[in-house]
Amino acid sequence: MSYIPQLPRATAYCLQPVEFQLVDNRLWYTTVDMKVTVYSTPTCPYCKLTKDFLKESSIAFSDVDVSSDPSMANEMVKKSGQMGVPVIDIDGAIIVGWNKSALEEALGMKQKA
Repeated sequence: MSYIPQLPRATAYCLQPVEFQLVDNRLWYTTVDMKVTVYSTPTCPYCKLTKDFLKESSIAFSDVDVSSDPSMANEMVKKSGQMGVPVIDIDGAIIVGWNKSALEEALGMKQKA
């Protein structure tokens, strides 16, 4: 999500669809067509944390169970260089493990530090 500062008579022009949300009296936007994939296993507690965070944030995502699909497990390893889960692919940005701050940054929910 990205912050839109208050500007008098501001007009926003976007080349892609966005969703707007008011948080703490600030207007934020998120691109609608962002592609998010979570590579996970059913028994992984950090995978659950990741998916719960995305659901609570109203972020659409694909959940790939790598324990039941070896080809997807290989794809995950090629993307991340890691065997552990979760691996999150956000429009090509790879995050390994549960990292709320990195997720928020990759999703545009907070400014980069």
